[in-house]
Amino acid sequence: MGLFSFLLPQPFYIGDAVFGRLRREEYDRHTGQTWFITEALLFAPTGRRIGCYLDTPETGPTAAQQVLYRHIEQQYDTLIAKLIPLIEDEFRNWQPDFCIADFGAEFWLTGISIPELQHPSTEPAWDWTFETIHDANHMFTFYMNGDTPLPGMQMDG
Repeated sequence: MGLFSFLLPQPFYIGDAVFGRLRREEYDRHTGQTWFITEALLFAPTGRRIGCYLDTPETGPTAAQQVLYRHIEQQYDTLIAKLIPLIEDEFRNWQPDFCIADFGAEFWLTGISIPELQHPSTEPAWDWTFETIHDANHMFTFYMNGDTPLPGMQMDG
């Protein structure tokens, strides 16, 4: 223990049945709003570990957030099929003949962000981020409204 370690807050973790070990990154004492992350959540459809970012109440993820995450896992192939035309259209701005031959080999999921949800029936606005072999310098984020991708994508890098 360092001389000034008492000045730095210790990380706070909770366990969740769906998301596993979550680290609290931010907490607003006035509103109870909390932001948790997990950086090594196994995403079953791909077999890869991803980051998951959750806006939650103080007590942690809601049942609705857990339901949404499981839905994303179960509907992954269907959701990806909806993204492919958006990705191809965007990439064709730089490469006119761009076509995705094998999504799983060309793109990989790195993170999912889920807002605070109270009711599973809510059409949530959530997002997910991918890296690709087609551009090693950028990550691509797609915003979703329920199962519907919103037009465009955000490129970060």
